[in-house]
Amino acid sequence: MADFFSLLNKGRTIMCAPSANSKKKALEDIAAIIEQDTGLSKADVFDALSSRERLGTTGFGGGVAIPHCRMPSVSDPIACLIRYEQTIEFDAVDGAPVDLLFVLLVPDTANETHLALLASLAERLQTTSLADKLRQASNSDDLFDIAKSA
Repeated sequence: MADFFSLLNKGRTIMCAPSANSKKKALEDIAAIIEQDTGLSKADVFDALSSRERLGTTGFGGGVAIPHCRMPSVSDPIACLIRYEQTIEFDAVDGAPVDLLFVLLVPDTANETHLALLASLAERLQTTSLADKLRQASNSDDLFDIAKSA
């Protein structure tokens, strides 16, 4: 099975200026990036991620959030990585604002794949200095290169 980082491409690995000032705006940014790169409906992606957030925050802690959901219109897992230049409030479990968002969309029926991808990502974030390395990126190309070498 693929890991989160093997699912990334340059179109979905973005370093954003400080445009998002809320979780809602960040989810809108994610939906727009995914729509532009995959053709999935921005409204559908936003609605699916927002519905998942209503179940409980995906703010992981340490400045990281992992918004994720299952969608019937997704045929293969999709990953997106966004680094904001300024932190945003995301209701993280540790109360800290977030600047790194690791986004995962999976097919509606891919329960095991979904959980395995989330678990491997969480483990990598807890056991490495990956988040610190990603925060050193100076642009989207750097961010992509660091993520792909993770």
